[in-house]
Amino acid sequence: MKANGFELDGKLHGHWEWFRQDGSLMRSGEFDLGHQVGMWRTWDRAGRLVKETSFGPSNPDPATQPQQDEAGPVGSGAADPATR
Repeated sequence: MKANGFELDGKLHGHWEWFRQDGSLMRSGEFDLGHQVGMWRTWDRAGRLVKETSFGPSNPDPATQPQQDEAGPVGSGAADPATR
């Protein structure tokens, strides 16, 4: 998996995208200093939108946040920092 995005103060920040090994876009969304915010979208290998997940403002209560999944955090550091 490959990811493109920015970090600010050592935290994921701004727009991020995750790509599969074949280069197809898998997921994209926004971070606010390490917290997922706004609308996150997931696509299948054919480029069809398969899921949209809305995240609230930054500084969320961890008890109310969705669990991470295998695709990365939805954005986990699953990507090699060298690819950012």
